[in-house]
Amino acid sequence: MTETKSTISRAAAAIVACRGMTLAYLCVVFVIGVLQSLEAEDTGFSLETGLTIGEAFAEAGLIYVFCLFLLGIERTSAETKKSVWQFTARYLLLIFMPFYLISFAAVFGVIYGMSSLLTSLEGMLVLLLPIMVTSYLLLLLGFGTALPSKLVGTQAGISEALRRGRRQFRYQFPRLLVGVVALNLIAAAVQFLAEGFAINPVPVSSEGGIDLPGSLIHLGVRCIDMLALAVLSVVVCEAYLRDLRDQGELISKDVEVFS
Repeated sequence: MTETKSTISRAAAAIVACRGMTLAYLCVVFVIGVLQSLEAEDTGFSLETGLTIGEAFAEAGLIYVFCLFLLGIERTSAETKKSVWQFTARYLLLIFMPFYLISFAAVFGVIYGMSSLLTSLEGMLVLLLPIMVTSYLLLLLGFGTALPSKLVGTQAGISEALRRGRRQFRYQFPRLLVGVVALNLIAAAVQFLAEGFAINPVPVSSEGGIDLPGSLIHLGVRCIDMLALAVLSVVVCEAYLRDLRDQGELISKDVEVFS
C-alpha cells in the first residue's frame, strides 16, 4: 500500500463506484428529512424514533457497500449477503446507538442540570460540542475497524478491534478528526448559516409545501454527510488492512484504490 492517493480521493472513488447506493441513500434521507419536517410541524403523529433508526440503517447500508468496494469483496456472493445484517448490527450497537445515547444524556444533563448557568443556546453548544466530538471519535477509534473485519473474517472480534484501535491510533485519529468530524461540523455550520439568512434548512415549509431553498440546503448537507461516511469507510478499512499487514496476515482482498 502506498500513500499516493489521498483519503478524500479514495472516498470519491468509493462514491463513484457505489453511485447506485449513494443515490438510494440520498433519496432515503431526503424522504426522512421530509417526514421530520412534518413532525416538526406537529401534524399529530410521532415518528422521530423510527426515523432516527431508519437513518441509522441507511448509514449502515452505505458504509457496508463502501467497505465491500474498498476491500475488493464481491457484493453478490452468498456469504456477503449474509454478512449485511451482522455488519448493520455492529454499526448500530457499537457506534450509532452509543453515540445517540451519549448525546441524549449530554443534552439532557446540560439543559436540566446547568440551565441556570447556561442561559443561551451558544453557551450550551460550547459545552455540548466537545462532549459529542470526543465521544464520537472514541467510538470510531475503538470500534471502527470492527466493521471491515466482519466482512473479511480475520481478527473479527470486538476485543481485537479495541486492540487494533490502539495500535492504529496514530493513523486513524488525524484522519477521523479532519476527514470525518470536520465534515460533520461543516454540515452543521451550513445549517446554522442558512438559518442566519432566514432559510429553514428543511424540505417542507411551515405552510406544508416543498421549500426549494430549504430542500437544496438539506440535500447539500446530506451530500456532505455522505462524503463523511465515505471517508470513515476509507479510514477504517485502511487501518484494518494496515494492521493485518503489520501483524503479518496479508490478504488478497485489496483493490486498486488501496494500491
